[in-house]
Amino acid sequence: MIGGGNFMDGFKQGLITSGLNHAAHAAYKSLTEIEYSTANAKEMYKKVFGEIPSYTDIVADRSVPQDFQRQGYTIDDNFNVRDQIGSQVNGITDLIDINNCTSKIYLYRRAFASKGTLAMSLGHEMFHANLYSVGIQGYGRHESAIAKWAPQASLQLNSKRFRLYQLNAAYILKNNNQYRWTDSS
Repeated sequence: MIGGGNFMDGFKQGLITSGLNHAAHAAYKSLTEIEYSTANAKEMYKKVFGEIPSYTDIVADRSVPQDFQRQGYTIDDNFNVRDQIGSQVNGITDLIDINNCTSKIYLYRRAFASKGTLAMSLGHEMFHANLYSVGIQGYGRHESAIAKWAPQASLQLNSKRFRLYQLNAAYILKNNNQYRWTDSS
């Protein structure tokens, strides 16, 4: 034993990992770019997550919220948005009404590169909307929770459990002092 472990356990793990890797590559190979539109975004959301919650809306209409424009976000002729440091973004979730915890998700061309990219972009932005809906604000708090959610969510993309990852993470974030940043974070 070179590493001191059980050879058969390692062999089984390697076989499972390579099989899953092959399946993932085959699935992504078959995905193609989707037409950039609000209707397609909403259709994908319903297909993957179910009904769109009443506390948010989804648009793919080439618009950038004014607050984000003031922060330096820009849109180009291909309907791709760049943030204040020049990085492309797939979407933005804007807190519309702080008292009612409502938001609006704006999606951009880059999010429509494939079905998988659109589903993950919708999930990412809906995660922001979910956090806003329970009164959690702060970019750092949101992105920290999403960073924990995204890897597991990408594995569960075709599973009914996908939506549960969002709800669980929002609950954990709200009820765990480890994630108590200020709203400016």
